[in-house]
Amino acid sequence: MKTIPYGNLPRGQFVELNGVLRWDGELFWSSSHGKATALWIAGHMVEAYNVLLPNNERIEEVTPADLFGRLWRIKNKDGSYTVGRLKIFGSEISFQPAEQETSYRTWQKPSLPDTILSSARLKEAAQTRSFAEQLYGALCNVGWHDTKKRTAEILSSWSMAADVVAHLRGKNENTLDFLFGGGEEVVTDQVLEAMKAEGLQPIYPPAPAKDPREQALELLAEVEQQYPEKTPFWYTFYITGYTTDDTPEGRVHKAAFAGRMTIDEWWKFWELFSSEPYLQD
Repeated sequence: MKTIPYGNLPRGQFVELNGVLRWDGELFWSSSHGKATALWIAGHMVEAYNVLLPNNERIEEVTPADLFGRLWRIKNKDGSYTVGRLKIFGSEISFQPAEQETSYRTWQKPSLPDTILSSARLKEAAQTRSFAEQLYGALCNVGWHDTKKRTAEILSSWSMAADVVAHLRGKNENTLDFLFGGGEEVVTDQVLEAMKAEGLQPIYPPAPAKDPREQALELLAEVEQQYPEKTPFWYTFYITGYTTDDTPEGRVHKAAFAGRMTIDEWWKFWELFSSEPYLQD
């Protein structure tokens, strides 16, 4: 991977061929900006290094804070993130903190996410990364009965579970920090005890009428029929797994690379493809 001065022609670009956008050139390259450098993937800038801060110090790495490359973040010593914007010049890249924080889904009341997010006990426990990861897993494909509010709810996607946990921790993390981290659909004793203290009891759903992998393949067949577009920014997070083979894994990567699917469809495919229904005693 070569480094080229910022402003020179890119080492690849999207071109239209027979009405279809195709990538022509190298997928990866870096650009130089004085003391700073940037990494590019499929025409998108995805990371910046040795970036200038407002106090004239430099930060080793700046990474995306959203799925669109509009907001960026730097990691603080306490593990939290500061969100901001990048200013990119030929001789410099600088990071400017923004007053806004990471945005999360909004939830109705009463609801399972609202109960979790309003719990001081769970918020404190989730400051420990291992507990946060376990809580995420326990919200994936597991329903929870609220004995205090007499409600029951199951989140409809793993990405929702990841979003709730990221929001709960209050560190400007995002869905990608927890999604597909392992341990999905597992309720550990530690999480079970903490949830019971909030009046929440697990409800393990029965096996679905249709095999999850079959549903994943049906979703894949649908998105493969979509008209191709420019490779989306969010796919740069996953492009290292790109392959041209005809396995389901290869097909979904090709569909994402060709811009045929949304991020929610991508997440749903992998959730279904890797999900295993609970076996009850």
